[in-house]
Amino acid sequence: MSETLPQEKEPLPYNPLVMEDEWRRGQVLPLAESIYEKSQFEALPILADALEEQGCTDSNILSHLRNNTCPHHKGCWALGLVLGGDHELESSIEVIRDQMLLYAKHFKRELDLSTVELPERTEEQEKEFTRLLIIDKKLATEEAYQACKKQFPCYHYQENKPLDQLIDPEQEERNPQTQGSYAIWVEDSQNAPERNANLSANQIKERKLQTMTLRERLYDELYHWDKNSSNPDQTQRHLDSTNTYTHCSGSRHVGGHVPCVCWYSFPRKMFVLWSRPGDRDAALRARSVVSLPAKPSEARVE
Repeated sequence: MSETLPQEKEPLPYNPLVMEDEWRRGQVLPLAESIYEKSQFEALPILADALEEQGCTDSNILSHLRNNTCPHHKGCWALGLVLGGDHELESSIEVIRDQMLLYAKHFKRELDLSTVELPERTEEQEKEFTRLLIIDKKLATEEAYQACKKQFPCYHYQENKPLDQLIDPEQEERNPQTQGSYAIWVEDSQNAPERNANLSANQIKERKLQTMTLRERLYDELYHWDKNSSNPDQTQRHLDSTNTYTHCSGSRHVGGHVPCVCWYSFPRKMFVLWSRPGDRDAALRARSVVSLPAKPSEARVE
């Protein structure tokens, strides 16, 4: 297996999620420590006010701390950023920064983190679900597909229609355009894991399993490609490149079919295909996710 070659990151016009030392002065750090130790997350807006008084200008940090609709917990990325040091959330914050760079590079905009709370995981899930994905509130399924298409060949059989016209929004397990930006944990696996092999979409729905949507799968493809595009081993650059298909059972076609995504080595192209809700196969595998319950936001993104 070839190793991934180092890649240069494009500079941003802003410094994403950097907590300046002077912002932690005064009552900021003692207040953050107290909130964390006592789980007094209702006091996070007070922490935001204290940060702003110390000169904090990062709108993502301030807006997130002031968002009382988020189910804040000890895994709150903004609180972890204030605490700093060797805090356990440091690795997650670095991943968030990477995805902010990805949105700037491929979608030419800043990732909105105001509604993003990292889902809590059980001890067992922390071992298996280690890959963090953030879906921006403005990210359309077609936009994710077109971003992939700019980087490598892609195909779906109704190219004359945007994918968002083909997907039933009422059957999406998660939809950022109604609930705002959100995060999910997935298994860090190039090929769809075996855990959901031979399960039809109907069976997955009956068992109430949380699985990846088409939008999330396309974004994950772009994220994986961005990290591995310089790899000389082409099979390492794409998800599902060795005879597996991601069964995107978190989404449905308006006609009831289920999208699935794979990379074919020949003809070297990513395909969005469709299966029937009752179809099951050893290679057709839904990717499980850990997510927060979907709650529609007050403002729909147009």
